[in-house]
Amino acid sequence: MSKRFLTVRETSQIFFEGKVSVSSLYRLITAGELPAIKIGKKFLINTETLKQKYV
Repeated sequence: MSKRFLTVRETSQIFFEGKVSVSSLYRLITAGELPAIKIGKKFLINTETLKQKYV
């Protein structure tokens, strides 16, 4: 993975290979369980955080 930040859709498709839905990721973000940065209407998720939590 070469990108430092992924959108929620990219996170679902690339990192979780479609096994975790976009809506589930939004729930984790709003619950505070998955840290994300909000820019405009998009949430960006740090790939290093994903690797630390889910690998």
